Amino acid sequence: MTIEGKKIGAYSVISEIGSGGMAVVYKAEQPALNRLVAIKELRKELATDLSLVTRFEREAKSVAALAHQNIVHIYDFLSRANSMYIVMEFVEGIDVYDLIGRVGRLPPEIAAIIALQSARALEYAHYRGVVHRDFKPSNLMITKQGEVKLMDFGIARDIANDDLTRPGTAIGTPAYMSPEQIMGERVDFRSDIFSFGIVLYQMLTGKKPFIEDDSKSVMQRILNEPYVRPRKLYPDIPWRLQRIVKKCLNKDPNKRYRTTEHLRRDLESYVASTVRINYAGRLVIFLLNRELMSANEASTYVREEDLKSLVSKAVDTGTLSPAAVVLRPLLLSNIGLLGLFAAWTGIVEVADLGIENGFVRVNAVPWAEVMVNGETYDVTPFAKPIVLPPGRHSIEFRNDYFEPQREIVDVEPGVTQTVRVELARKR
Repeated sequence: MTIEGKKIGAYSVISEIGSGGMAVVYKAEQPALNRLVAIKELRKELATDLSLVTRFEREAKSVAALAHQNIVHIYDFLSRANSMYIVMEFVEGIDVYDLIGRVGRLPPEIAAIIALQSARALEYAHYRGVVHRDFKPSNLMITKQGEVKLMDFGIARDIANDDLTRPGTAIGTPAYMSPEQIMGERVDFRSDIFSFGIVLYQMLTGKKPFIEDDSKSVMQRILNEPYVRPRKLYPDIPWRLQRIVKKCLNKDPNKRYRTTEHLRRDLESYVASTVRINYAGRLVIFLLNRELMSANEASTYVREEDLKSLVSKAVDTGTLSPAAVVLRPLLLSNIGLLGLFAAWTGIVEVADLGIENGFVRVNAVPWAEVMVNGETYDVTPFAKPIVLPPGRHSIEFRNDYFEPQREIVDVEPGVTQTVRVELARKR
């Protein structure tokens, strides 16, 4: 029997777009708002299993509370007879698993942009007590707008609720599990960070760090075996990204990143120093160069000046010109020396003048990208105050789903002040 035209509440099913052991996902239309949605249906044969029903309901409630641009949004939850449905944002694009399958290893800056947006999603979830527990490439969708969306919180653990997993039970996808997850121990955000390291490694090299063979399973290798360093496989991988992978993949959770914020900041620092155009636009250009998007689609989402940027097809398809190989390192080294000199002179000037900075803490509801004096600073929530020289400064709060808000702050030497904003939803 065809499912096309099937009605689920107020939604009209168009087609089936995916299925797994627990649920089936449909593409559907919401006529009242003239928009496409995705509907996840708990398999009917599982609807009598109370633990699975509870997990399904918790997924809807946990993710509905996570209003972040890099997390798929939940719109509705429906229960009809023996069927249960989660209605969510429909994301059109390609997931990272398919992307790696299509193009192989990703250019380091593309891998870093995807990793940065993913880290922002995890940081937001972890800040609210939700551990994903199934972080893997197929759960990361790249939209045609160049955004990364974290999906499928079906086995997520919310610290506000009792864990539905029995102690000693390993739950997740084996190739992306942390050692403590394999051992069936109670996991926290550091488990997601280990899985994150595996995904970043795979994006940079095109291979997983731990692979099973006839002698050992993937779980045994994760527990007991070292992995081949990314730069040993591909020396063009930047040291900074290898260090991030190394810190994520430490078998001892206490030696990984202390917070997801620290992971996100390291990635942010690398991307800011490497990518010279809008990050989402850079992803769109990569998809265009790899023929995963049409020129018409790209021009819809990316400014013309970004499409005409210095990003060449050769860079995105894995070939470098001799000039890029020889001149780029020289240019970067000279820029580095100039930067050190500028920093040193700046320190001397501040020391001579005795200038003392001021501090601004920000709090945005629900969340926002923070711009300081027109430059991107960070995405809330972040704990440390913004350090600014005395004087008047502009702080702008942006969220794609809310109206932007701009505050003018007069910073005084040695004084910490707090700016709190509650964004108004766009009409």
